[in-house]
Amino acid sequence: FHDPCYLGRYNGMYDPPRQVLQAISKIRIAEIKLNKAKAICCGAGGGQMWIQAEKGRRIEDMRFEQAQELNVQVVATACPYCTIMLGEAGKIKEAAGKIKVTDIAELLAERIKG
Repeated sequence: FHDPCYLGRYNGMYDPPRQVLQAISKIRIAEIKLNKAKAICCGAGGGQMWIQAEKGRRIEDMRFEQAQELNVQVVATACPYCTIMLGEAGKIKEAAGKIKVTDIAELLAERIKG
């Protein structure tokens, strides 16, 4: 699970999204090494979503790599910006199709539909 900036650090909501994920059967929660209050941004903050980086590594690439280290099938988050940024990082890392990036609301909807 990737902790979104606004949900986590700005509003202190760390456990509720994890409780939702735990309530969904067949899901094992793997924590990215920097999580909860120590989580880093997905890269969309401060308008970075619309800026083309010319030098250096992009923060969303670093964050996606942290998730890749866990050998997960899904990276879940609770923010549309995080979903976009981490999904794009997955495409760049050629992980599209191997690691799904999704919102916890989508996971919950899939389980409800059966």
